Amino acid sequence: MRSRQLANRKPISNSIGSHLFAIIDSRNVQKEILFDWECSSDKKEWAQHMFYQSNNYIRINEENLIEVRNSCSAYTELSYLKKICQFWERRLPSRPMYNWERGDVKDLLSEIMVRTVLDDFKCLLYSPSRLASVSSIFLRSHYALIDGKIPDGLSFLFDGKFKRDAMVPLIENCDATYAEWSASGSYGSVPLAINSLILGNSINIVESEKTLVAVCFFRAWKKSPRHVAGCFRSATKSGRDILQDHSTRRCLLGSILTEEFAKVGLVHIAELPWSSVAEFTSYCRLVGKACMTILLSLSGHRLGELISVNSTDWEYRNDEMFVKEEIEKTLDSIKIPRHFSRLCEVAIRTFWNLSYVDVDIHKMPLFHRGYSSVLAKIICKGGNVQQWIYSYAAMNDNTLREWLDDYYKCEVIPLCPEIKNIHPKIGPHQFRHSWAEFALRRFDDNVEAKIREQFLHKSYASTRKYTDGKLKESVRYALEHDYLTEIVNRIAENPLRKDFMGPAYLRVKKALQKLRILHLSDVEKYIEEIVESVENFLAFEWGFCVMFRDAKNHAKCHDRFTGFPNPVGRGCVQLCTSCPNSMNNLAQRDELIRIAYCHTNIAETHPVTAIGQLSADIVRQIERRLEEE
Repeated sequence: MRSRQLANRKPISNSIGSHLFAIIDSRNVQKEILFDWECSSDKKEWAQHMFYQSNNYIRINEENLIEVRNSCSAYTELSYLKKICQFWERRLPSRPMYNWERGDVKDLLSEIMVRTVLDDFKCLLYSPSRLASVSSIFLRSHYALIDGKIPDGLSFLFDGKFKRDAMVPLIENCDATYAEWSASGSYGSVPLAINSLILGNSINIVESEKTLVAVCFFRAWKKSPRHVAGCFRSATKSGRDILQDHSTRRCLLGSILTEEFAKVGLVHIAELPWSSVAEFTSYCRLVGKACMTILLSLSGHRLGELISVNSTDWEYRNDEMFVKEEIEKTLDSIKIPRHFSRLCEVAIRTFWNLSYVDVDIHKMPLFHRGYSSVLAKIICKGGNVQQWIYSYAAMNDNTLREWLDDYYKCEVIPLCPEIKNIHPKIGPHQFRHSWAEFALRRFDDNVEAKIREQFLHKSYASTRKYTDGKLKESVRYALEHDYLTEIVNRIAENPLRKDFMGPAYLRVKKALQKLRILHLSDVEKYIEEIVESVENFLAFEWGFCVMFRDAKNHAKCHDRFTGFPNPVGRGCVQLCTSCPNSMNNLAQRDELIRIAYCHTNIAETHPVTAIGQLSADIVRQIERRLEEE
């Protein structure tokens, strides 16, 4: 399957049987999807029927383009449909899908889920997200066939039991259990110790005196622009830079720079720490790599989301920084404000300050080339600055991945060479996994706010998959049991403190009133009884799920198929804030406020009225929870 941008296209029918589909998404990204598949036309038509049944499909618009919510998701889905159809053609060319047996689907999965190239991953299986995509297609075909919406489809349910039965044989040689694999990702994660080393080195660079000197240089240069190369020793006949020139003769830029140094306590700086403009530019690039690493490590945001940010996309609310990002994977690429911690804020502002233009005036990407001496030349010559920024300032995904790889190899591994054997390769998405691998206490109000950010997944299942399976069930149960015991003891020690809120907290607090009539020797046993009455204890960014055994029927997250509560699969802000089994601490209360702010923005700006109304309902539900304080 190939895709290409639409250009001077001829009229396309976009109907069943077409040789290509012309699609457009919510960002006006237009593509053509070619059905040059190695299979018969009837199988391609089945795939096209399936595509029109997907949730990603919206309609065919007045320009005869297929409107989809996300073009990347559309391309991915069609790529899986292609794999299914080509397998169908090779292995079962004359058999309709409704006559497929379970063994046929397992054979297909052995092709789709097993890697053909040995990467640096121990397990040769693709991530569970690929299995979820394939199972979603088959499940949709099953129900669409029953409803008469498509001519062919799977006759049996592709359910959780079948997925497990199909995958267990494939992971036997991967030194992992099904639970471990099903909750993992193909990206892996950065081990905590190595992540700490990377983060520590990045913070040292960003907060170093040398970086502050660079920031001061750009501030001074913007007040008195001049040829940049002449500011450094290697380009002058005297071998002196602008600071040294200022000490011997009149130099306006040197004078301004001295004043900037005085403002930040750098009066002792007598010369610039770089001998040439090339050295200076290289150092700015290094700071950019360090800032990017801090953002990836402490925010948990996707690289693509960070790339979408520019210098006009930020604001302060209650002395906290919010930056608007495109949430492509889960919110149809609309831009919504997301909270950034103080250290992330420092990283963002530091890198934006390393620019020859004022980023509050010019729309500069978060990851930019505004430190380039080429931009300085354009400014000095009175050229079109905004055109240069538009054409050359931004960096794409591949460039930033190269930045990260280079930073890891050249700046981090030399600090501790043995980590190369432990973790030889690094990628931006690994930081997202590492961030989520913190234990339950990452949501405790005793933890630094630097590591409390939101993922903005559609449901808690999307977040929980990063942490489930990393620990054996018995170990995870012990950790959650101990932490719940600690919380109950904390409430018992000082019931007047308002560290928690929500109906589950009020239930625990009421139960603890019995402690007044118990003998001291019975207190520990009674608290243990309270803890044991909780069947599940889960942590969300926005609160805890304290699932009491006798209150399961009142849970808001019941699975419509099983009839049982499913907080992992269905947990979300809207359901949890109205559930009698929920509880929030102070940090999670603050997170609710941030989430409410984000949904307020969605309610006011989303082009689809129904989605805007859903966000407005979530805001009202959060407001009711906050009023319970």
